[in-house]
Amino acid sequence: MLNTQLIVLCCQAAFPTLQVVYLFGSYASGDPWPNSDVDIA
Repeated sequence: MLNTQLIVLCCQAAFPTLQVVYLFGSYASGDPWPNSDVDIA
């Protein structure tokens, strides 16, 4: 499982001009399962 800081860092690395990352779903609520996907917008 990933932590939210790592998710943000990966998004910034992939999209350097990114200004906002909206995380939702089980990772945002702090209750992801081992097979959860990452929901971002």
